[in-house]
Amino acid sequence: MEKINLMTLIKKLLAISVGAASLTLAISTEAQAAVIGKNIWYQFFFEDVGVAASSCVGLCEPDADGISEYAPDSPWEFVVDGGGAFLTIQDAFLGGDQFSAYNNGVLLGKTSTVPTGGDCSNDLLACISDPEISQGKFFLAAGSYSLDIFAEVSPFNVGAAFFRVDPIPEPTTILGTLAFSALGAGAWLKRRKKIA
Repeated sequence: MEKINLMTLIKKLLAISVGAASLTLAISTEAQAAVIGKNIWYQFFFEDVGVAASSCVGLCEPDADGISEYAPDSPWEFVVDGGGAFLTIQDAFLGGDQFSAYNNGVLLGKTSTVPTGGDCSNDLLACISDPEISQGKFFLAAGSYSLDIFAEVSPFNVGAAFFRVDPIPEPTTILGTLAFSALGAGAWLKRRKKIA
């Protein structure tokens, strides 16, 4: 029977446990969804109908206006507070695409149907104002979201588009802002009368 060196055995066991821990960490990291911010335009990449949109990193041309950033891989997670929010999806480049948005597999809505042939290039602001480029705005109630976007129509089988989540200010926040503005205007009028 061969003698087993105790130190060799300990080293092998440590190597196995470290390798298993690394594998577990890699699997759990890969399965996590990406948390996104609000009030930010995110550019995403899409392909054929029925394929979930993904990150634009290394695949997309940045928007000409410089007002967006590349989305991480989907699904995109975020929390909507009590006032609700709006999700906006905006196609770009060549027109004809249409998208559907899902929260945990439940349809939130579809963007507008448009003819194939429009072209707003990578100019996000021009795309927003172009009626021949698909877009959609969907109300989101308070809660946690795990967003996936799919191409419903993809005449070119590849492309890039944008989305963003904009919280709706709470009524108390709006009233507070109006009251603060009114106080500031009142103080300005008093100073102006004293000067005159």
